[in-house]
Amino acid sequence: MNLLLLASLTVIAVMADEDPNAVFQESLRSFSSKIYKELADSSPGNFLACPLSSELVLAMVLNGARDQTAQQLAHAISVPNDLATTNKIVNSAISSIKTGSTYTLKTVNKIFVSNDTTIKSGFAKTAAEIFKSSVGTVDFKNKQASVDHVNAWAADNTENRITNLLTTQDIKDDTRAILLNAIYFQATWAKRFHEENTIEKPFYTSPTKTSPVKMMEQTSTFEYLDQPNAQFLKMSYLGTDAVMVVVLPKEKDGLSKLEDQIDNVLSAKNFEHKKVHVLFPKFTMDTKIKMKPLLERLGVIDLFKPTADLTDLSDNRLYISEVVQKNYIEVNEKGTIAASATAAIAGVGAGYNPEEPIEFAVDHPFIYYIWSPTGIMFVGRLYEP
Repeated sequence: MNLLLLASLTVIAVMADEDPNAVFQESLRSFSSKIYKELADSSPGNFLACPLSSELVLAMVLNGARDQTAQQLAHAISVPNDLATTNKIVNSAISSIKTGSTYTLKTVNKIFVSNDTTIKSGFAKTAAEIFKSSVGTVDFKNKQASVDHVNAWAADNTENRITNLLTTQDIKDDTRAILLNAIYFQATWAKRFHEENTIEKPFYTSPTKTSPVKMMEQTSTFEYLDQPNAQFLKMSYLGTDAVMVVVLPKEKDGLSKLEDQIDNVLSAKNFEHKKVHVLFPKFTMDTKIKMKPLLERLGVIDLFKPTADLTDLSDNRLYISEVVQKNYIEVNEKGTIAASATAAIAGVGAGYNPEEPIEFAVDHPFIYYIWSPTGIMFVGRLYEP
């Protein structure tokens, strides 16, 4: 017993000595891989997820959980079992999310509770200090009014990109609390595409079927990586370290093989500066994900039962009935707009330039993700623009 305790303390000490941002980045990368695998298996066609939004709201829930409920959740979202360490890395991550003069990046957390539910002072303090979250009250008995209130909050914090996050069907008779996170990102390409170069080209939704898309075009120096089964391209945003990474299978029907290696895809390194001729589709995507089934497949079982141990959150017997996430992304010649809102509902340039540029024609299904110094913010798959 003493040996086991010593080993646990040693692991926690090592984690605590590491750079909190690096620990959070790895935690988020692992969680992103899990989310991608589950969505790839259950969602045909396009999808977009915001692992960062989910991680933040579920880490906030974790502070109210105990015993097996807490253990299952911590394992699923890939954070340390030690809550103090988790809060340290989360607080560091939230503090690093800032808006600059050429881009907007913000995250906001919020807790809404019913008039007859009391949040424990310790949880409210942690939510405020670590997650920068405030607590508000709503009347969940009036389902439409409560939905309107929550949706207005989501819209206000995503520049009206996320609307209708919840419906009255999401509010149950025993709903007592909703924990929310919203993320908004808008940035301009460091190397912009010119609209006059955008042309209509075929996009292969299968090796034999195409649909016309507006394809942006430019030749410039980018960070590029060539691997046996895929090409990787980093497109930077102006004034920020954030990038969009596009992962293009070399075969037009090679996406599924690539998805089998999603862990490696999301941790690719050793990019080099290369001159690249880029063809990239304009696209807009708006998705809504009910995350309860996904999280259950990741081993989060107790949290969704009426017997859930959330006794550090409230003296009321609470459990999570659903985790809802809505995401939006718009990619055009100027840059990218991406937004996410997640609700947990509780119920009771310089470099080597070859003479000929490398061809990077994104004319078939691909993986993309938006990375910042916080970690992977958005990850998605595009089958058809």
